[in-house]
Amino acid sequence: MLTRHTHQALYAAFDRFPSAKGAAVHIARMAHTLFNMVGGGLLYVLGDETLPAYQEEPGPIEIVRSSSTAPNLLQRTVAYGRYLAALRDQQAATLRLCHFRDPWSGIPLLADPERSYQTIYEVNGLPSLELPATYPA
Repeated sequence: MLTRHTHQALYAAFDRFPSAKGAAVHIARMAHTLFNMVGGGLLYVLGDETLPAYQEEPGPIEIVRSSSTAPNLLQRTVAYGRYLAALRDQQAATLRLCHFRDPWSGIPLLADPERSYQTIYEVNGLPSLELPATYPA
């Protein structure tokens, strides 16, 4: 079981949530607005060993976190995308809207040729901007 509920909305971000980073504040606000509109939703984000892999909030809102420990960024993005595709497939019958912030989330959400949900690409998390700042070498 990937999630306990079915959802009409999914918000995906290849960002640790929650965190002190400004992106986390934006993710919280955007997801809250989206989920209020449809009566709950699924938030898929990055986590780490200090955060639960699964969290349930009133709404119903489910937070699922990818916490790959692969040493290579590309390996972590692939693991993140595979799990997002599995979440997408589990929710396929009810999803109406998928909102994503970055290419790593967009690839699995757009890859389903039979998708019946709409997508919104909130252009953030661009590798050309994020990677040099995160990995200066």
